[in-house]
Amino acid sequence: MGGITIDRNADPSTYQNNTSRTTVFSLVNSMVGATLLYYVFSIEMLYDMTTFIIYQSGGKEGDQYASKESKDYSRFSIQYMIIITFPIFLALLFLKNLGFLIKIAELGVYAIYSYVIFIFYIFIQNIYRGTLQNHIKDTKLFSLDIGSLGGTASLAFQIQTNFCPVIKCNQNQQNNRRD
Repeated sequence: MGGITIDRNADPSTYQNNTSRTTVFSLVNSMVGATLLYYVFSIEMLYDMTTFIIYQSGGKEGDQYASKESKDYSRFSIQYMIIITFPIFLALLFLKNLGFLIKIAELGVYAIYSYVIFIFYIFIQNIYRGTLQNHIKDTKLFSLDIGSLGGTASLAFQIQTNFCPVIKCNQNQQNNRRD
């Protein structure tokens, strides 16, 4: 019988080192992947918000900004959004004192209030102009734009379940073991 023999007297740290390396490697890969996914979703959402502001201020797609699918450096495009936001996101990764993020997290509820006010503003504007009936047929009950849907969902998930508890635990910077 050519079975596998197990040496019970062997050093157990050999097995533990191999599995711990594999575990750390897989955890690092999954965290890097999740971070990149959140970054891509954040870019998608920020680009939609920025182009909406440009559109509301009188800009037109093709003149002041490019569509999301095109690669265009002659006007504002998603490529410029990546160039602008990458240093900001990178700087947030290397913050040692999280007091700045704590102040932002405490003001986070105002973003929800501003979003609700924005929805009411657009609703009242459409009622006043009499265009509510025109836009009802354009309302999508479900979108196949996975980037925008994923951006909204991931940002909400990140802020509600991860960001705020981490910030609250790091309010006392002397207890921050990562520095």
